[in-house]
Amino acid sequence: MEPVNIFKSNTSKPNSPKFFYIPETHFIVMSLVTLGLFNTYWIYKNWKFIKERDNLDIIPFLRAVFGVFYIHSLLNQIANDRELNRIKSTSFSASSLATGWVVMNIFGNILARSENMSYGSIGIVISISSFLFLLPVQNHIHNVNKIANKNLPYSEWSFGQTLCLLIGTPLLILALIGMSLD
Repeated sequence: MEPVNIFKSNTSKPNSPKFFYIPETHFIVMSLVTLGLFNTYWIYKNWKFIKERDNLDIIPFLRAVFGVFYIHSLLNQIANDRELNRIKSTSFSASSLATGWVVMNIFGNILARSENMSYGSIGIVISISSFLFLLPVQNHIHNVNKIANKNLPYSEWSFGQTLCLLIGTPLLILALIGMSLD
């Protein structure tokens, strides 16, 4: 029996999705409806893929919760992934997108905490819009998976996605009510 090399990268199976493979419309709708909570889930799912594929000793949940600290390395991992780049070259700047995502989240969250409802509403919109910086990455993941296997099914609907909806939808309704009262 051959010893297992834990430092050797395991390539994913040919007919399995590379990274978190969902349609762009699903990504957009979930990001909007959950007020950006889905972004955290998206980060978690992609770190989980990397952990399992490369046998890394990381905790994807913590990397998602503290996404502002780990988003640069995640987007760089995706942009520089040899398997993806063999199929289709990366066309986005991981560093620029990660920086934009972090700035939009931090700035939006600061404004959202303002006692002025107008600033708070603007902050919420800015923070929710941060998903736009992850969209080119999801688009790349989508395109690579479609090229690799046209019949590849999308990642299955999961408990985590349902949980995002159960938490995010009431928050969205409350936010809309709050904005209408202003």
